[in-house]
Amino acid sequence: YAAPSRAEHRGVIERFRRTCEENERLSVERIRFSVFTADHLKLKASLDDGSLLLRLCEGELWNGVVRGEARVAVSTEGVRYAGQVLVESASLKAFCQQSVALNGFMSGMAHATLTFGGDTGGVNRGKALAEIWVDPAGAEPRVISRNFLVKMGGERIRSLLHSDRLEYDRAAFRCGLSG
Repeated sequence: YAAPSRAEHRGVIERFRRTCEENERLSVERIRFSVFTADHLKLKASLDDGSLLLRLCEGELWNGVVRGEARVAVSTEGVRYAGQVLVESASLKAFCQQSVALNGFMSGMAHATLTFGGDTGGVNRGKALAEIWVDPAGAEPRVISRNFLVKMGGERIRSLLHSDRLEYDRAAFRCGLSG
């Protein structure tokens, strides 16, 4: 899977949505993994060229929409997996409320792409690339707490900040993970 650009994000979401017919869906009420809780998932599974293709047609994640797909291949050499998850208009406030350590740190409406893959080594040896950006026209105010900035930047930043909660204009975060 190639990571879509921000401009391609909407088109990929629409492609995922169109490929799921209502009568072929599997429904999952809730999945919880660490601070990730997704609700009302609509899934479709199929076999394609000896691989299991699992498509997340639609789901709710932090009051936003999540879609994606993953491919898992099992052979005599082991297991290989790859996938892509797209998030649209997720609430950073709702995300932070799920964790005591993050509660109250930030708000804003975020979009994200996550592309991942790996092999027999499992999730701990997988690779992922994520990009997260905040919608400037989102329905939730874009605010970040001073405590969060101090936690990320260290104590020296505290003297530069004169307010407990600061508005921000743009936010983007890109990271890669390698096990």
